[in-house]
Amino acid sequence: MDTTNRLKLNESKIPSSAKKRAKVDSPTTSQDGDADTSSLSVIMREFSDIKQMLQSLIESQQKLQENITGIEKRVTGTEDRISKLEDNVFRLENQVKELSSEATKNNEKMQDLENRSRRNNIRIIGVTEGLEGNNCSEYVRRLLCELLGVDVLEKERPLEIERAHRSLAPKPRDWERPRPLIVRLLRFQDRQKILDLARSQLPKKMSRKLISIYPDFSAELQTKRRKYTPIRKFLREKNVRYGLIYPATLKVTYGNRSVLLKTVEEANAFIFENFNVSLEENDKM
Repeated sequence: MDTTNRLKLNESKIPSSAKKRAKVDSPTTSQDGDADTSSLSVIMREFSDIKQMLQSLIESQQKLQENITGIEKRVTGTEDRISKLEDNVFRLENQVKELSSEATKNNEKMQDLENRSRRNNIRIIGVTEGLEGNNCSEYVRRLLCELLGVDVLEKERPLEIERAHRSLAPKPRDWERPRPLIVRLLRFQDRQKILDLARSQLPKKMSRKLISIYPDFSAELQTKRRKYTPIRKFLREKNVRYGLIYPATLKVTYGNRSVLLKTVEEANAFIFENFNVSLEENDKM
């Protein structure tokens, strides 16, 4: 029996109910296929979206990397400039230190030269304004002889004064303190003799004014020496021998020994060590 006949024979043996079910089931299989196709399309669309998102992320990452690379270059450039600036600052700081040190030395030299140019000068304090008249040098010569003794000052030769004048401050009013007289002597020996005599004989009163004589120093050096005033007053009250050596060193002779005190701090420490008195306590006295 040929194949066609066998198929027909087998088909005739299938129950009619089975044939009906087969006819009914055929559309369902078709619907499942459509559903699978639809799901696949959805998946493909989602995959495409994901792919686009990934591509966008990759592009963003690339841009971010480029930005980071640019920032790294700028940071590197900034670090290089900062390093150069630090080197320049270090070099400038060293230059400033050198210049400051040099300026300090030059200022000290200038002060020394100025004060050495005044080494023949004296400063007379307390002389009433106007008493010197038109010939200040002659008035000062007579004043010094009257204060310190003409037989001592002019024992060997007349006292010679190069020039004399009031300090260059504005003229004071009648009730104000008179300006000092600045006197330049021809000989340094005469200046030292006057200061030595003044240390033992002055101050003295003349015309109801207390007259004193001091060395003539620059304003800066006068300020340094003036800081020793409370200490010198204390030593004088204690009958301690002392002297203020040029430029501003206090020499104290105490207990059979002499010490040189180059700063006010050293002088104050000396007083505290030997008299158990501080500078502040001394000021209150």
